Amino acid sequence: MTKYFTKDGDDFKEVEDTLFTQSEIDTNIIPKRLERERGKFADYETLKEKAAKVDTIKSELESKLAEKDVAIGDLTTKVKTAELGTEKVKIASKYKLSDDALEFLDGDSVEALEAKAEKLSKLAPGGKVVVKKTGKPAEGEADGNKSIARNLFGRSNSDA
Repeated sequence: MTKYFTKDGDDFKEVEDTLFTQSEIDTNIIPKRLERERGKFADYETLKEKAAKVDTIKSELESKLAEKDVAIGDLTTKVKTAELGTEKVKIASKYKLSDDALEFLDGDSVEALEAKAEKLSKLAPGGKVVVKKTGKPAEGEADGNKSIARNLFGRSNSDA
């Protein structure tokens, strides 16, 4: 190793610190330092691969979760529709509506179904509709269609 001196006034003193030449720095110190730094990041590629796998798994789980949410929404809608259908039949039975009147009974809630059933029961009384077969209306009777309608809805001439 080379010795270095510093000037202190008129005297020269030997430098006690270890000093290195450029060739020592290039051949010994820098390569060792670089090797230590590379050692810190030796598993960088494996970590990078693992992070990519985690991202892939995360996106797959998110898409499956979104599919589940859609399925839950569909099933909830189907259950609500089925419940309303059941309530529709119960309400029709309660107000003694005919099976044909069920197609006119609609609503988004039980309350709406109840209100419509009540109106329908007032307009067309429940039970079977009896259609009387008669001949053609008499020539003098201009209200043939009106009388058929009255018979259909169970009203008498005094109600009209």
